[in-house]
Amino acid sequence: MPCIHDRQLKAGEILFKAGDAGDALYIVARGKVEVLTDGSWGCAIAVLGAGHAFGEMSLLSGGRRTATIRANEDTDLLEIGKDDFDQLVAADRQLANAVKRISHQRAISNLSAGGTDAAPWTKVASESLDHLNRHETGKMLVEVANGAGIAISGPG
Repeated sequence: MPCIHDRQLKAGEILFKAGDAGDALYIVARGKVEVLTDGSWGCAIAVLGAGHAFGEMSLLSGGRRTATIRANEDTDLLEIGKDDFDQLVAADRQLANAVKRISHQRAISNLSAGGTDAAPWTKVASESLDHLNRHETGKMLVEVANGAGIAISGPG
């Protein structure tokens, strides 16, 4: 596809930092990246390998990056820029729903893993509730109840 670009990272290289603007979605083609809670020396809350996608949260929310991504080893990524991502999601409702589910699941996982600033992940998880059906919402609440707590407040 013409909207997919190759990107290489060396071991230890930072792809983006928490707070950066979201400009692309990434898929790990080869290698591994760490998801860090705070800056380039933060706590690793996840390691993503071949086939894992990341970077969707800020693209969906229009907000800033919620975590820092550092290459755990030499890594090859596939990159889809924000404009291309927006067009793909707008053109395919099934893809849009799948990306929202992935983002929601990742937000819940990140909340469970801890970190110093849960607010961005809580916001993503909360916004996801509007797009999930009753079964999915119930399943999510059970998952949260079995893991770390989450407080989702409504307006007011």
